[in-house]
Amino acid sequence: MRNYRDIHRQWQRFLNEATYGEYKGQKRVLSVPNLKLVIDIEDMRLGASDHAEERRFRHRGKGSGGGFTISKDSIVKAVDKAIGEVMNDFANGELQNGERFLIVDESGKGDPLNVLCSLKMREGQDTLTVITVMRKSGFATAGMRRYAVR
Repeated sequence: MRNYRDIHRQWQRFLNEATYGEYKGQKRVLSVPNLKLVIDIEDMRLGASDHAEERRFRHRGKGSGGGFTISKDSIVKAVDKAIGEVMNDFANGELQNGERFLIVDESGKGDPLNVLCSLKMREGQDTLTVITVMRKSGFATAGMRRYAVR
């Protein structure tokens, strides 16, 4: 007989897990400067830290305008635009496993979307974790690798 308390605990953990999706066995055309490559991303999870999820909603309900959120879709689009360069830098040893990097999406109106990430490549499922997000011009990241996309 199954322990219902354990099943309930696992279900709650699943519901609380922040994820933006997976690149599971998808063949994608990724833009790498001066090249177009088809890369088979075997098993990559695009996840979010608790802090990133909290930051997505930081302005909601504040002020007279009612605030705004940063949508998961906006974050995924920014990562999609930069993943080719990120993987190229990782493959060339310019980006280390677990090293933090910044994606700056300057498309759209207003301040650019800054997505601070970390890439963990390993046997089995790889993970690109979104650490924090914000809309701000001139976000300072001393010494951090930066990927500007439009």
